[in-house]
Amino acid sequence: MDKIEKQAPAGPAVVITGAHSGIGQQLIERLAGSSTKVLGLVTPWCNTGGLVLSEQVEYLPCDLREPLPPAMAERCRNGRILVHLAWARPKSTFDAIPDNVKIFNHIRAALPDGVKTVYMSSVCATPANPANYGQAKYHLGQQMDPANTVEIIAGLLRSEPAIGPYLALQDFVCKLHARFMFLPSPLALVARPEQVMDALVNAVLNFDACPRILPAYDPEPVRLNDLIANILAEKGITGIPLPVPTGLVLGLLYLARRLVPGVPISDRLITLLTVSPSELAARIEAETKTDSIP
Repeated sequence: MDKIEKQAPAGPAVVITGAHSGIGQQLIERLAGSSTKVLGLVTPWCNTGGLVLSEQVEYLPCDLREPLPPAMAERCRNGRILVHLAWARPKSTFDAIPDNVKIFNHIRAALPDGVKTVYMSSVCATPANPANYGQAKYHLGQQMDPANTVEIIAGLLRSEPAIGPYLALQDFVCKLHARFMFLPSPLALVARPEQVMDALVNAVLNFDACPRILPAYDPEPVRLNDLIANILAEKGITGIPLPVPTGLVLGLLYLARRLVPGVPISDRLITLLTVSPSELAARIEAETKTDSIP
């Protein structure tokens, strides 16, 4: 890691948390073509062997669960834009809010006043969403200065290989070999990888021209039942549709989450079943109107 750090120029324009993640590495690769200086914050335990290297990029291993030591904080003090991709996944999903607020506060304390923030959020980040993940994404976004923040609302990412909530859904239906037909069918707001990455790059390179909230998903919702049918078809799994009441499934998931909070699959499935396009649209409209009031 010392070798990686010595390759880097001083005075980064962009500081990226979670820079070792897949999306962090894709962003760094895209920014490399723009001559943007980047400081990528990575966990001390991450595998540094495959990190994107460039004359414009340096990596700094640090544990954001703790305040940055003075020497590390000094490396961040000239940052003009913070891209916040880091996300804590505590043993209990009920700790998602305090753990992630702590991480953000630690990096924010190392940056100058007035720094601009690009925040990776989610379509489940609405006030009434019952998923702990959605509540944490929403709550953290509300802690940020609206005048200096672009919040990217990412949809359910359909990628290959599958990751995140989409992977949880894929594993759930494929392992059970069941074509669930939720009654009524929840809706999903789906995103393609390039939609999310284009939004990130745009927010970094054209921050002042971006709206306060930047959607990164297809505008037309998809029925979750149809998404499940597509997954099973892609995997070559056939089965008779199994009708299940959505409310009953959610009740069982809430119970499982409360009894076994250390198993994240319950909250991930709650996240998938409770996205509300109408609530998200109302939130975006309300916050956009608030931001436009002088």
